[in-house]
Amino acid sequence: MPCDASAPDGPPGVEAVVEPVAITTLIPAYNAAAYLERAVDSAIRQSSPPDEILVVDDGSTDATAEIAASLGPPVRVVRHDRNLGLAAARNTGIRAAKGDWIALLDADDLWYPAKLERQRDAIRRATGDVGVVFCLTRITAADGTRWVDCDDVPPPQRDPDGFMTALLRKNAISGSGCSPLVRRELLLQVGGYDESLRTCEDWDLWLRLARLARFLRVDEILCEGFARAGGLSLELDRLLDDARTVLRRHLPAFVPDPAAVRDLERHALALIGAYVASLRRSAA
Repeated sequence: MPCDASAPDGPPGVEAVVEPVAITTLIPAYNAAAYLERAVDSAIRQSSPPDEILVVDDGSTDATAEIAASLGPPVRVVRHDRNLGLAAARNTGIRAAKGDWIALLDADDLWYPAKLERQRDAIRRATGDVGVVFCLTRITAADGTRWVDCDDVPPPQRDPDGFMTALLRKNAISGSGCSPLVRRELLLQVGGYDESLRTCEDWDLWLRLARLARFLRVDEILCEGFARAGGLSLELDRLLDDARTVLRRHLPAFVPDPAAVRDLERHALALIGAYVASLRRSAA
């Protein structure tokens, strides 16, 4: 299956050809002045730093663009003259990036120091072409509750079928906005993020990539994300509408039985409702 990726060493006596892993950290930012510098600093302080840090200011009305510009190299800033949304900001960054790999980092999240080093090592050890490398992410809710995102999902390199089943039920990429490292050429090949989606755009992207790319997970907690009250994730009606669009777009390609498709859709929507309810309770 496309998501199967193993990582053994090469044959004895054969020296592997190690290609450089050139990485652009992509940070979409909209009115993120309160926390952008923290995210950028977590990228700069990597034990294996990125080759560039690209901040896409999505038409902010606060000091986001000025803060980003003040940070200097390796930070580069691209601006939208109006707010176009997260998917559009990420697509702008993908097109403008100089690296062969895109490391996603939302402006309100952060990386732990060894994040890129562990992912680079995983790419170099892997056999076959790997398209997406992600890691585990610790999430902190508004009330201080913490958990590891998607820790119930099996790693794709050890259980590809189990991983795909999980990905069809929910966005099973731990820390979708701060964890994944993705080959830029693949992102361009599939057309990037769907800008018609205001939510679930990352889930839609992973399902498109799963048809042609191998996925690999580094089983360490290397990112921290923050579940904030008032975000799009709490707008349940919009979230459910977008989720239905994604599910109806992709489930038939992976699941031939129409009855199983309906069951998966019901299960996925119920999971989303339960998750949003838990976030609302934490924000109360």
